[in-house]
Amino acid sequence: MREPGGPTEEAQPQRDADRKWSSDHYEEAAATVDFFAEAGVPQEGRTVADIGSGEGIIDLSIVHRGRHSRLVGYLRRTDTALLLERARTHGVATELPKTLEFEESGPVQTPAPNDTYDVVISWSAFEHAQEPVMMFTEIRRILKPTGVLFLQLWPFWFSERGSHLWDWFDLGFHHLLQHESDILDVIRNSSRHPEDVSEYPLSDLGTAGVQLMASRF
Repeated sequence: MREPGGPTEEAQPQRDADRKWSSDHYEEAAATVDFFAEAGVPQEGRTVADIGSGEGIIDLSIVHRGRHSRLVGYLRRTDTALLLERARTHGVATELPKTLEFEESGPVQTPAPNDTYDVVISWSAFEHAQEPVMMFTEIRRILKPTGVLFLQLWPFWFSERGSHLWDWFDLGFHHLLQHESDILDVIRNSSRHPEDVSEYPLSDLGTAGVQLMASRF
């Protein structure tokens, strides 16, 4: 019998999926630090900006491994309370590092002075950009003349997983084969993720042209 207050059978798959998502992203972020190490670019003590920081779990991993003096994640909003909860659940941190910060930014504007950062990273964010050229211009503005940019892009719209909806659809290229209304119905009627988690990919689906533009950039 389930103890009072314990997770319901319906909630447990979501908890498991959330744990896997956070764990995978925390481990995948090691590739960023490894890339710099292999390229002979020192990271310890450097200042870093992440353009499109998402939930922040990747930034937390990078700070832990890179030992930067400061890392600022830029996005519309990052829920640091949720990030800390996930970090504690996965046993990777009991508190967020003082060197890790998050600031709100506009689509193509970053609240940072010119020539601020030694390193700028962007992980799976540019494929969502409505104005990729302007984003690059802004990155160049806040990056020091001797700075380094790490840019990772995936997946593009016409790729097998271009919809970003693999949590809901096992079939590859489904976003090119199904009508958008049918895709929206599946997601909205699914209990796989909470409503707030589902709304983000739903908004993404309406920007197919945006992702196509980014994939051609």
